[in-house]
Amino acid sequence: MEVQPRYETQLKHKDGHSIDVEISTVSINEKENLKVIGIIRDITERKKKDEKINEALRRAELSEAELKKNKAVLLSVINNLPFDLWVRDKNQVCFLQNAKSIEYWGSLIGNTPESQGIDNETYKVWISNNSKVLKGQTINEE
Repeated sequence: MEVQPRYETQLKHKDGHSIDVEISTVSINEKENLKVIGIIRDITERKKKDEKINEALRRAELSEAELKKNKAVLLSVINNLPFDLWVRDKNQVCFLQNAKSIEYWGSLIGNTPESQGIDNETYKVWISNNSKVLKGQTINEE
């Protein structure tokens, strides 16, 4: 028995519209008597679903590329600010710092205010400001 590969094509439906089909055939050769069995499967709905999935993936890739571009621009702006800036998460761990901040404070990435050896007054201000920011407030002071 010889199995032919499957292939996809379009056929015309009896009412005239095109349908996507998958065609599979099997050839059986019995004593020089060739028999062929063919199966034609309508895959129109599957093709439509595949097309939707592929379109969603293309949009996601474009969105990801746009996000990377926006991130690069934002990081460039942050790094070129004329004042020091760092960002901490809800656990007070620094995860972003600009060049001016590194110049003033050294690397803060991965550190908490407690691990920086700052004076108690500055520490209290930082913790208070961080708490306000995490609640959505804007801090307009140095």
